[in-house]
Parts: sequence; C-alpha cells; structure tokens
Amino acid sequence: MSILVITHPTKPGDGELTILKSEGQVGFESAVQTCSHCQAVVEIHRKDKPYGYCRKCDHVLCESCARLAVTQGCTPFKALIDRYIEEQYRAVQSYPLAG
Repeated sequence: MSILVITHPTKPGDGELTILKSEGQVGFESAVQTCSHCQAVVEIHRKDKPYGYCRKCDHVLCESCARLAVTQGCTPFKALIDRYIEEQYRAVQSYPLAG
C-alpha cells in the first residue's frame, strides 16, 4: 500500500508531494504549488508537466489557467470569491423587507 504525504515547508501555496511505497521507500517526490487562479495542485520543475506563471499576481498557474490568462487576463481565485460574495450581498439587499 502506498502512502501520500504532502508537506508545506516554506510559504503558503508551496509544498512537497511524496508518495511512499509499502516498504517505506520514496516512490515519487515532487515540488508542488497551488494555482492562484483555480487552486489546482501544480507540480513544478518537471519537464513532462507544463505549467505557467502569471506576472500580474506573481504566482504559478496550472496549464489550463496559463492558456486562459493569455486571452482573458489575470483572474485570481480570491478575486472570484470576492466577486461572488459581493453579488450575493447585493442580491440580499434587493429583497423587500417584511413588514
């Protein structure tokens, strides 16, 4: 049975992915970061796993968000959450008061 270990050694969003074999030996190890646009886990420093970088938010992006950022610009996940909360607040404010 393999064991998956994810650690956060340096700063928020950074981490290390380790898969241990049943014998306790390291089967796979990779540095990971969180995509700032969709919160997906991105393996970095691997030639077979493409990823992007957003200069505006200064963070690593997954491959699909990197493609979208070229045409649609920078849209961090936190901005999407803030926009959703604002929309919900405005919707509630438009409800008539019960009298």
